[in-house]
Amino acid sequence: MNLQNFINNEIESPNSNELLNIIESISFAAIKISKLIFSPERKDLDQNIGSINADGDKTKKLDIETDLIVKQHLKDCNLKWYASEEENAEVLFNKQGKYSICIDPLDGSSNIETNAPIGTIFGIYAEDPNYSKTILQKGDKLKASGFFVYGPRTMFVLTLGNGVLLFQLNNEDKFILLDRSIIIPPNTNELSINFSNYTIWPNSIKRYIDKCIGVDKTMSNKSYNMRWIGSLVADCLRILIRGGIFMYPEDARKGYEKGRLRLVYEANPISFIIQQAGGTAIDGKNRILSLHPKKLHERVPLIFGSSDEIKTFLKIGMLNGKK
Repeated sequence: MNLQNFINNEIESPNSNELLNIIESISFAAIKISKLIFSPERKDLDQNIGSINADGDKTKKLDIETDLIVKQHLKDCNLKWYASEEENAEVLFNKQGKYSICIDPLDGSSNIETNAPIGTIFGIYAEDPNYSKTILQKGDKLKASGFFVYGPRTMFVLTLGNGVLLFQLNNEDKFILLDRSIIIPPNTNELSINFSNYTIWPNSIKRYIDKCIGVDKTMSNKSYNMRWIGSLVADCLRILIRGGIFMYPEDARKGYEKGRLRLVYEANPISFIIQQAGGTAIDGKNRILSLHPKKLHERVPLIFGSSDEIKTFLKIGMLNGKK
């Protein structure tokens, strides 16, 4: 079954037509982005264009092109606001729109030249008359979220708040349903973290990692493998399929004191998916979906994965109440 058939045949609520149209339009944008990435004629996509985006990151040509592609495909949807990593502020699409979307058009752009998996992340909210509640809503208010992974296969992970679906793009430009109910294994022995930052992590992270790598042998006799791609969508997909724990904590570097990933269009959509797949997502202590964003490009620590492993982290990391 392809995505269009799934939408037409298995989503029964007539009130969801506008929402499903947005999701279908995003999928068309993803197909175009996938073709762009896989084109050998486009050797310039990994080039820095000499500008810094709203988050302070260097902007590459592909960042700008993906943002334009997504906006083009969504402009006729029933959207009021479009909020993107590549935009300094939210963009008004339609004053009468019923939904708003928060999106990272190109996650993992630092990996473009290495041919590592990159992707697109999005979250969709219902419109609210109060502007501040429209864009800056808690993740608990999400109506849908998803991400695309542009790798050896182009895959689409989607939740409408009733479980997690997995699709794969075929040669006929159709997203084919592979799994209609992804459940993250509750236990794990796989760890995803950038170990090079060990010396500048909070003590809570160090205590947990010491347990994982066997420095503190009093805490566990389980052996862990480390897996780190540095692309949020790729690391998340692996955890959805195999289980594991992903950790991108705050650290002592300038600009990383409150975490590095964006709450509105990265952490919230990913956390909604993780929760719907039976996992847990926190900022190191608090549940991500309970956080209320104060600004569009707000950063946050992000730790998510197998539920039992998150419990283990909280037990060990907060030992003696010390962070």
